Amino acid sequence: MPFEKGFSFYEAFMKLPVLEMKGEEFEVFGVKQTPDKQEETKNVQDSSKSLSDFAKEKNFL
Repeated sequence: MPFEKGFSFYEAFMKLPVLEMKGEEFEVFGVKQTPDKQEETKNVQDSSKSLSDFAKEKNFL
């Protein structure tokens, strides 16, 4: 809505949902929502090579 037709930032602001944080849980209009917990997998490579051997192999040294 254009400004000359009566746009109100206050009215637009009042239409935004209210968020309340209680610990790690959020409430929107009294509806309890919990964040999805995803298991984090670490990218770990098991290698018996030493770092200097790896560097020589890749021609870093």
